Amino acid sequence: MDSYPLQASPQEPASIMRRMLFCAAFAAVGYTLNAVRIPMFAEVGLHLGGAVAFLAAAAYGPIAAALVAAVAFAGCFFSACDPIIGALAILEAAWVGWFIHHRNFRPWTASIAFW
Repeated sequence: MDSYPLQASPQEPASIMRRMLFCAAFAAVGYTLNAVRIPMFAEVGLHLGGAVAFLAAAAYGPIAAALVAAVAFAGCFFSACDPIIGALAILEAAWVGWFIHHRNFRPWTASIAFW
């Protein structure tokens, strides 16, 4: 009956708290991974926080994935990084979460479908 695991029944408050704690942990790990920028060439760097958002998408659905990506890429909105990168990461995480949970796609095919 529940379409997303974050929407639990009222009898499961511990389950909701556990899911929220896992999402907070995913967000913290994603933010930390994005803080360590791996330079590729010129001004372009590799952001690894998106991988954590994909884990949240696979485990908890599109809403949780978008929230994790928003926290993980928050540095892109307030630093020299382009805010478009953060916005695209949030949209991609939500897209991948929706395709995984509603269309039974694998994460990599859902990501390819986004791009």
